[in-house]
Amino acid sequence: MPEVTKRPSPIAIDLADGPSRDAGALEAQFGILLSIVGGILFEVDLEGRYLAVWTGEPELLLRPVEELRGRTVQDLMGLELGEQFVAGFQNVARTGVPESVEYTLDVPAGRRSFRCEVRRTPPRATGEQPDTLTLLVRDVTTETELKAKLFEAERLGAMGLVAASIGHEIRQPLAFATTSIEVLARELEAAGAVSSRAAEALEHVRDAIRRIGGIAASAGVVAVDRKRDATTDVRRPIEAALDLCASELQGRALIVVHVPKLPRVSVNEGELCQVVANLLLNAAHAVDPARSPANRISIGAALHEDGTKVRIVVEDDGGGIAPANVARVFDPFFTTKGPGGGTGLGLFVSKRIVEAAGGVLEIASRVDHGTTVALTLPIATGESAPPSAEPPASPRRLRVLVVDDEPAFLRSLELVLEDTHDVVVCGRSPDALELVRAAPSRFDAVLCDLSMADIDGAAFFGHMEALGLGKRFILMSAGAFTPQGDAFLRQARCRRIAKPFTLDKLLSVLSAVSAS
Repeated sequence: MPEVTKRPSPIAIDLADGPSRDAGALEAQFGILLSIVGGILFEVDLEGRYLAVWTGEPELLLRPVEELRGRTVQDLMGLELGEQFVAGFQNVARTGVPESVEYTLDVPAGRRSFRCEVRRTPPRATGEQPDTLTLLVRDVTTETELKAKLFEAERLGAMGLVAASIGHEIRQPLAFATTSIEVLARELEAAGAVSSRAAEALEHVRDAIRRIGGIAASAGVVAVDRKRDATTDVRRPIEAALDLCASELQGRALIVVHVPKLPRVSVNEGELCQVVANLLLNAAHAVDPARSPANRISIGAALHEDGTKVRIVVEDDGGGIAPANVARVFDPFFTTKGPGGGTGLGLFVSKRIVEAAGGVLEIASRVDHGTTVALTLPIATGESAPPSAEPPASPRRLRVLVVDDEPAFLRSLELVLEDTHDVVVCGRSPDALELVRAAPSRFDAVLCDLSMADIDGAAFFGHMEALGLGKRFILMSAGAFTPQGDAFLRQARCRRIAKPFTLDKLLSVLSAVSAS
């Protein structure tokens, strides 16, 4: 959007007839005023008809000044907004109490937000009280956008903290549930008691654990950092957004997803998840739940035809958006939802996230036919190589120390590892550190949780490094929700394994320690 350049000396223009006006005096007086406060000064009658205008910023006017005389606000702004203004004008004229109105218009300077102060026109020098109103209109686009960004930043900050905390609390019990199901399956198999029904039930439990873990991981996606140089595989944030919006989508429509393997794009993963989640929620609220068997919401991604971008499309067959509102949906705080239905910031913030990443967000809608929202993002240059395959589990029996303050998890991990490794468990990190210091060569690997009382995982790793045992350390994490923990995870100075994890994953990480 082009920047508005203020002229050093405002132009004063008088559109009213009659010798009672001294245009030169008015120009001098309003020139001083407008050079201080900026904006546009109008005089209108009670019917909303323009009588005079003074401004140094003609690019903020809907029409050139010579086209304004005799026109009404309804003519220029449309019937709906114009009638609101006229009602306000008449109220100010009746009560004498000033009113303020905020609105958004497309003007030569671009789409701008304005604040209009409406007052009764002051008495003339002769003492005559004009039956007109004076409007001071100021461009508040920057102020409005900053307010919206601050509101959204505060909301996301709070949501990120809550999401990380919830993710951590979910992953902790999931961690020992995952290992316990492995122990149960192994014991049933050893006892020859794994019938087809038992095997099916075990697989159902595993699938449920995986799904809950996916939801916990989706919460973690929301809480990631906002680095601008990040690249993303679009499948992960799309899957996370679908998980996060599942409760709103369920029962409203048939959900169709087609997201193949695509090149990585230049956008932060958490921010893309935020954008897609907002589009999915809008689509869910656009369809009529009463006809849910027939409703359809689709999300797809594909390589753009020019080969340099990835295009993501969310489409619904709901009621669509009225033509008068299509141009306004990206305005901050604009919403067609009822009270409590939304802040009007979703599409505003989404558009800026996409544009900040060098992309484009577009919307097309037809009443009673549905809405299509498409976002296009540039493919990342210099993509990182895909992660290498996990090394096979080592046949060597290791001496493993497990440090975690969750007794059930400690016991489940002890049970699942005892057939392949020698395990010592410890529920207090100071006690565990004393064990290591007493005999530094006693343990081949140390598994330690990040969130621990007294000495947390990050500090424990520091002690291990001081003892020359940093390569034997494995950090277990259900997510970080403190700045210190988050900073440590970003450094990636030690091996890590995310809770919940499968036995195969754990054995693979232990194998890597054994090989180092």
